[in-house]
Amino acid sequence: MYTKIKYLILAFLFGGSVLASNAFVTISDSVAGVDLSVRVSGLLVEENVALKLVRPDGTNIFFEKNADTNGILETSILGFHLRQSGTYHLEVVQNTGTLEQHFSIFPGVLSAYQSHIDLENPSIVADGEAEARFTVFLKDAFGNSITGKTVSIFSSRNEDVVIAQKISDENGEIHGKVVSATPGISTLSVVIGDTVIFQKPEVVFYLPESGLSNVGADDENPSFGEYIGQSLKAQLFDDPEEGEAAYFSLENIKGEATINENLTVKVIAKDDGGNIAKNYLGTIRFSSSDDRAQLPSDYRFTPEDQGVHTFFLAISFKTPGNHTLAVHDLGDFRISGEIALGITLGQGEVEVPTNTDPSLRILTPRPGTFRTSRITITGESTGCSAVKLEDGTFVLVDGLDTDKMGNFVFQTPILADGVHILKATCSDNTALVSNEVSLKIDRTAPANIQAVVVPSGNLAQGQQFTVTVSADEPLSNASAVFIGVLTPLQAQGEKLITTLTAPNACGEYPVDVTASDLLGNEKKFPSAAIIIVCGEGAGNGGATGEPDASKIAPLVVTNVSAESGDGKVTLFWSPAKDNGPIKNYKVEFGSVPLDSSEIPIFDQSNQVPDNRTQWYVDGLSDTAKYSFRVIAIDEQGNESPASDVIQSITLGAEANMHQSAPIELEKSGSTTSLWPFVLALLAGVGVLIMARRRHI
Repeated sequence: MYTKIKYLILAFLFGGSVLASNAFVTISDSVAGVDLSVRVSGLLVEENVALKLVRPDGTNIFFEKNADTNGILETSILGFHLRQSGTYHLEVVQNTGTLEQHFSIFPGVLSAYQSHIDLENPSIVADGEAEARFTVFLKDAFGNSITGKTVSIFSSRNEDVVIAQKISDENGEIHGKVVSATPGISTLSVVIGDTVIFQKPEVVFYLPESGLSNVGADDENPSFGEYIGQSLKAQLFDDPEEGEAAYFSLENIKGEATINENLTVKVIAKDDGGNIAKNYLGTIRFSSSDDRAQLPSDYRFTPEDQGVHTFFLAISFKTPGNHTLAVHDLGDFRISGEIALGITLGQGEVEVPTNTDPSLRILTPRPGTFRTSRITITGESTGCSAVKLEDGTFVLVDGLDTDKMGNFVFQTPILADGVHILKATCSDNTALVSNEVSLKIDRTAPANIQAVVVPSGNLAQGQQFTVTVSADEPLSNASAVFIGVLTPLQAQGEKLITTLTAPNACGEYPVDVTASDLLGNEKKFPSAAIIIVCGEGAGNGGATGEPDASKIAPLVVTNVSAESGDGKVTLFWSPAKDNGPIKNYKVEFGSVPLDSSEIPIFDQSNQVPDNRTQWYVDGLSDTAKYSFRVIAIDEQGNESPASDVIQSITLGAEANMHQSAPIELEKSGSTTSLWPFVLALLAGVGVLIMARRRHI
């Protein structure tokens, strides 16, 4: 800071007119929101200089940099500081004076969401002469006006006449009017090239003899005609009340990324005041200027989101350049948000063949774990006019044409959770096979969650305690619901923790936990912990009338999951809750043939020697499917109710069933398959049709 002030004082004393003899600034014009390279040459060896950036609105940005051993300074101005379009002024302050340079930042890509249309009057008489005037404002993602764009404006009705400018003026505006002699509602659409402005305002045309333009009008109230227009719009959208969502803020996403890089974005619903709209429960949809981008599916906010939801590693772009990422509410298009990103090829993203030898390779996706169920496969080939894509032994597509450059692209159907091995084969030469890409689809919520309460045991009324949540895999976030209050947990290392207060009323109170893994897969864990207030040994001396603690059975085991192995199945579960220590667990299981629909009998069991929450059952057959349930046992021998039933098979059984992806087995509590009933119903309908034909 001292150096910066010193340089500025020197520049002031010298009037900014004394320049280094050979110093020269190289900086080019650019587009809003994009990082900009700066090069200053002719400086002293490792000279420290202060740089001052003056933006079009008069605000200043200061930073210091050192030249290298050749007297050259190379740095970048972050795109975050270059979001305003206009003329910028860069000053390089040295000991000997100030070097100055001007450059321009131009508006970015037209934004279909930031651009908007204003109507002077939402309703007007349908006499063929009265004009409903409007103004179109063309904006980029940062709100900069876009000039010189050719615009087409249409009405939803052929009877209407739309008269408007064809090109946006120096303020990025298009002024126009619409007239009609036909009563009804007209919807205006604005098209710029391939972009359609998302907002589509409506104009109400009413009959001249209705007199609606003046009925009920006074100094404080609008005309009744305007009232009708507002009422008709209100039937489509309710104006947001205070505290309700007015727009979305997209945060925690990189401004610069490479193609196929998996990105995370946090969507925050905010009200007009910029506060989080915690009661937002709408459904959102993503869109992008990159029509090949991989985006999350529609998502409906839940009360637990509290107006904030993070989409982990769920977005990737496929085309280099400047792109927008937008999100909007499906029920009210006025609630939207947008950001701009720069997408580059990166290092080694695409390799161009250097010879004409036949070749075939898959470029994307890269090996890794994905939460999205649909994957875009891209690749390149030499000497192949068409390719076959396979997922293990399952053929995704056969005869997929390549373009003139030998490139191909394919969007997969929904993929099941588990490992997928992608491979391409040349249709013209089946001996030519691509590289194999192994990836994993993980949409499974975290299991084996542990919620540890400190202090353990019974609590006194009003006593504080902590709840720590952890799992076998890292968690991104978690929340706890205790006596009806939702509390987010704070990260401490790989664990998440919060402090709660026991209620003043005696009794047992569950702590419900919701946890998400790094990919954003979320699961609720009801009664992850049980808080006993006023129990024996509590801080207040306990309460009378408590049941015999030695006869209290543990609570049911939760979060049971299974993992297939070679001749075995490994089970995982969360620690059972009890008023005392858990001694061990019992795993009960039974089997039926792979193709059987019978309900197994739990005629076998394994006794877990201690209170571990992981156990494998081996010696299993590759021709059977197994059902498992877990029972907790405390120090007094009390047994908990049996857990939910989980089904699994061995890895050998998976191979026997010739599946390219893990088999989705029937889950505990699911209803019996409806297919037999559907087939029976279709057969019955067929008999009735044949009988009717004979009768005819």
